[in-house]
Amino acid sequence: MNKPTFRAIETIDYIITENEQYRHYHYPEMPIKYDSNFVEFK
Repeated sequence: MNKPTFRAIETIDYIITENEQYRHYHYPEMPIKYDSNFVEFK
């Protein structure tokens, strides 16, 4: 069995900021939804 990761979770979101260090995902219609507003470090 594989370990769960953010990549394995289906999310409704948009990348609003991306640079060499991280990607910031956000879904403006649900700003407090946990898996639709997060930062993924590269």
